Amino acid sequence: MEMKLVETSLNLRIESGKQKEDYSLSKAIADKQLSLSGDVYANVEFMDCDHAEYLQTFATAGYHEYTSLDHSGRGILCEVKDGYDVKKLGELSEPHMLHLRITKAKQSVDLIIIRLLVAGGSEEDFKDRHKQWQTLLKYMDDHLPENSHLVLTGDYNHGVIGSNIREYRCVQLLLKCPICRCGAVDREKDGPFVAGSRYDLPADGMELIRQQIAHE
Repeated sequence: MEMKLVETSLNLRIESGKQKEDYSLSKAIADKQLSLSGDVYANVEFMDCDHAEYLQTFATAGYHEYTSLDHSGRGILCEVKDGYDVKKLGELSEPHMLHLRITKAKQSVDLIIIRLLVAGGSEEDFKDRHKQWQTLLKYMDDHLPENSHLVLTGDYNHGVIGSNIREYRCVQLLLKCPICRCGAVDREKDGPFVAGSRYDLPADGMELIRQQIAHE
């Protein structure tokens, strides 16, 4: 089965002093995504906000929506084009997770969309991310058949705690992640690069940012 999947973050986060009703998803965003001609759109950081025009744009284009929202109305939205048989098999709130089985011409894939939740980059935060990852692994062990064709996508928010808890080695650097690359600073001469949180860089930190990262 050929299927074009587009994974995006809608980047809907509630800022201090605001509520989800203060946010919106516009038709323009839907049009931009649809210009990529995907069969499936896996969106993390979705929020139950003013999104009627956004959802209607996808519906008019022949897509069906599937969501998994936590108690605060935030989570995952997946849009699947006409022509696929879709079953919603499971969901989690910590981490955000949506599990769909998508079938066409008697071929199926298990699509699992995830986002590990983050809380500031403290030691407790990283331990909680590990706990969320273990929760996901257990879910897959318990619910996926041995012959499953698994597609796992989303935002892993993954790193390994370094000697300084306010810095962490970013595993995604190995994947040449353009977002992580922006935060890469050369602070270790004999080891891998350290990805500093965008909030933790010193005032002159931008001088240390490397635009090109060489990997072993």
